[in-house]
Formats: sequence, structure tokens, C-alpha cells
Amino acid sequence: MEADGHIAGVVIGRWIFEQGDTHEARKWWERAVEIGGTSIAATIGEDLIELGAVEEARAWWDRAVTLGGQPIAAVIGHSLFDQGMTEEARIWWGRASDDSFAVAATIGQTLFEKGDLSEARKWWERSVEVGGHSTASVIGKWLFNQGHKDEARNWWERAVQDRGPETALTIGMYAFNESDVEEARTWWDRAVHTGGPGVAVVIGQELMAKGATGEARAWWSRAADAGRADAAALLENSRDQSNDN
Repeated sequence: MEADGHIAGVVIGRWIFEQGDTHEARKWWERAVEIGGTSIAATIGEDLIELGAVEEARAWWDRAVTLGGQPIAAVIGHSLFDQGMTEEARIWWGRASDDSFAVAATIGQTLFEKGDLSEARKWWERSVEVGGHSTASVIGKWLFNQGHKDEARNWWERAVQDRGPETALTIGMYAFNESDVEEARTWWDRAVHTGGPGVAVVIGQELMAKGATGEARAWWSRAADAGRADAAALLENSRDQSNDN
């Protein structure tokens, strides 16, 4: 078979399979996979699903995953989901996300983009189970970036409940970097409420480093009012520098 003949091998194999000669079809497919590798084995599986040969398809997908690893199992799952075979898709997604919170999170993202929020949440739950609540923060950031703020907040809540003021501070800084100051303040308020006025000092320092002088002073002022001498000193120093300029 020529180097570019693997596609022909897939087509010929399918035609022979449709004639009822599975053994001969496999010979052609084997040759095609020897040349084309992982993607060809996956394609053969897809062809077989179209023909209703689920068990035979699984055998070739197993071959594809053996050659290409977990990401191929995720691709197979997406293909099956698009064909309405949700239960079969879950089997392959399960193989793809085994011990991999990142793959489970990505599966959730794909499902969310396809409009299936319920199924997406299941995979995000799985991602958090494997990767911990820091993963919930990452999921929230992705959703926030997509414009789905309410759903993002749900996942951020989980992250903050587990990891406390440091996570709330980080979420606030992310929102601030995305130009959503009100959202940022909400999370910074949470961080200061649970972590104390010292957190407000840190928020001010990070904001000052970003050139947000007015916002930084507001947080230092809050910390100073709560008795933080370091915040008062930072506030006075920033004002002195402004007067010097």
C-alpha cells in the first residue's frame, strides 16, 4: 500500500465489511493503521459506528487509545456525543479523564459549549474530585471569561469555601485584570471579611503595583481604620510621593 494509501485502505475495508467479510476487512484496516496510525484507527471506529457495529468499533478505538493515549479517548467521546450516543460517550470520556483533572475539565468545557450545562457540571465535579478545589477556581475563571458570570461564581464559591481568603483575593485580582472592578471588590470584601485587615494591605500593594493608585489607597485606608499601622504608613507614603510629583 502506498504511503498515502491508508485512506483507500479504510474505504476498501468498509466496503468489504459491508459485504459481510469482517476478516478480510480487518486486513485492510490493519494495513491502513500501520501507515496512518492513531487517527486512522479512530476513523475506522467512527465508520463502524455508522454501520451499527458497536463492538467492532470499540476494538478499533481501543487500538487508537493504545496508540494515542487519553486525549484520543476524549475525541472519541465527543464524536459519540455529537451522534447522540451519550452513554457510550461517557465511557470514553471516563477513560480519558481517569486520574486527569485537566482532561475532565476540558470535557466539561466542550459540553458547556455544546449547550449541555448539566452534563458539563458532572465532568467539572469529577475534575474537582481529582484536582481539588483549586480546580474549581480555574473552572470559574474559564466561565467568567466566556461571559457566564453566575455559573463562574458558583465554582468560585466552592474554591473559596475550601481555600479561604487567599483564593478570594486571587479571584478578585483576576476579575480586576478582566476590567470588572465591582466583581473584584466583591471577592476582596470576602477575603478581608475572613482574613482580616492584613488582607486589605496585600490587596492595596498588588493594586499599587498595577498602577491603580486610587483603588490601592482605598484598601489601605480600610486597613488603617481597622488599626493596621503598616497600612497607614503605606497610605501616607503614597500621598507623599504624589505630592512630590
